[in-house]
Amino acid sequence: MLASNLIHERLPHTGSNPDGIASVDRRKRMTAETYKGDAYCVKCKEKRDFEGTVKVSDSGRRMAQGICPVCGTKVNRILGKAQ
Repeated sequence: MLASNLIHERLPHTGSNPDGIASVDRRKRMTAETYKGDAYCVKCKEKRDFEGTVKVSDSGRRMAQGICPVCGTKVNRILGKAQ
């Protein structure tokens, strides 16, 4: 058997994508965690309240990422390890 046949046997068929990958990605986007709090803006050199989304970095840390309401610069706040 070919390797691609083995993959298709293990993953259920979900609509137009036979690998089922798009349906998993769609679920992750719909349940995006949001964060409302403060972060340090490097451009303003002050802590600013912001609203943003929680993302997981390459090192496995959760971080909130948003926009400074005063100057429009991207701000980040490290939240801790993802579980």
